[in-house]
Amino acid sequence: MNIRKIATLAGATVLALTAGVGLAGTAHAGTRGQQILLLNNTGYTSSFWVSGRDQNGNFAGGCFATTGYQTWVSGWWWTGNVTAAAYHGTTNCSGSAYTQTDAYIPTSSSNDWQAVADVVRSINGNNQMIEFFDNEHIANSVKVSGYNQGGMLVSNCWSTPGWDTQLNGWWWNGSVGIETYSSSNCGGTRNGYFTYQLGGVDGSWFGAAD
Repeated sequence: MNIRKIATLAGATVLALTAGVGLAGTAHAGTRGQQILLLNNTGYTSSFWVSGRDQNGNFAGGCFATTGYQTWVSGWWWTGNVTAAAYHGTTNCSGSAYTQTDAYIPTSSSNDWQAVADVVRSINGNNQMIEFFDNEHIANSVKVSGYNQGGMLVSNCWSTPGWDTQLNGWWWNGSVGIETYSSSNCGGTRNGYFTYQLGGVDGSWFGAAD
């Protein structure tokens, strides 16, 4: 039996649809799926429809109105392939999504959270700083290379001791590359490389995850 309900989550309007269950049940932290942090990199997304399997293997879906750049979907535990469809101009996921992101959520992790963004290419022209999320738990440092707000090609290394690191004070615009390292000073051989396109509506933060 499908159950449809309306709930409140951290100030966001939530419309939930699950198969056989209500809200996704509680899991032991980090061992039976992860919770999702939704990132509104464009500043354009009004709500996300997230769908996939919960920690019990049941299909679950819910609509989450954005609460700014970050929307923490706590209490919902996901595992496996998850889709986050982004909607503009509606807080209840009505109409057609303008983009969607497919993500893989591990069953077991040393962290309770996985970051999922609306886009990895934000081309609206404003400068943004980068917030890095180590979803893979492989990075003790990151090196970012690309064009800054003045159009200069620059690079810098940051230590990333935890899952979430804000790379404060550096503003980017256009294509950037992010290299991850197991060392704390970007030394040795990189263990990951990712490219992003920055330039969001709000001109503040862009969430990048490995």
